[in-house]
Amino acid sequence: MNVDAPAPVPEKEAPPPSDSLEWLQKWVTTIGALIALVLSITNFLQLNRAPPIQGALPRLLRLAQGSEVWLYLQPTYVSTRETAQR
Repeated sequence: MNVDAPAPVPEKEAPPPSDSLEWLQKWVTTIGALIALVLSITNFLQLNRAPPIQGALPRLLRLAQGSEVWLYLQPTYVSTRETAQR
C-alpha cells in the first residue's frame, strides 16, 4: 500500500507594492494623523477655557455694629454660558 501524497503547492509571494501606491498610502496616513491632531487640540482648548461668569452683589446688605461698623457684602458668581439642559 503505497499511497502517494499530493505534492505541496508552493505559496505565491505577494507582489511588492508599486512606488506610487506606497507614496499615496504614506501621505494619506500622514494627513489623517494631522487632521486628528488639529481636532484634538481644538477640542482640548474649547473644553478647558475659562467659563464666562458674572459677579452680582446681593440684594440684602448686612451692616454690623460692634466696636466698629462694617459692611459685609457677599458677591454671587453666576455662569452666563448657555447649557444644553432643558
